[in-house]
Amino acid sequence: MPAPDFYIKVGDTGLDLNAIVRDSNGDPKDIAGATVRFHMRPIEGGDATVAAAATNDQAGSGTGAVKYSWAPTDVDTAGWFVGEFQITYVGGDVESFPNDRAGFLIKIQEAVA
Repeated sequence: MPAPDFYIKVGDTGLDLNAIVRDSNGDPKDIAGATVRFHMRPIEGGDATVAAAATNDQAGSGTGAVKYSWAPTDVDTAGWFVGEFQITYVGGDVESFPNDRAGFLIKIQEAVA
């Protein structure tokens, strides 16, 4: 299995998942006014374990910054997951990121304590 894009431990909710959504040239997208959702499912498939509102964290025009803050039920099971941010633009068009691969590879690890 390749290295995950994001690690978190079971029960941890203090570390947000931050990303920059980019166009096909690698430039940050202007997502001003857009609605953002985060989706996550087990890597082997199945139903989504997360389908929730995320934050359009764009500080200024064209930064493409998005963020998801974990809920306790999002990180209650160890395993490998794939996630993506879904952007709904003001005009209604929808685009998912990353769009150059299946999604972010996320590893939720067992906690020691």
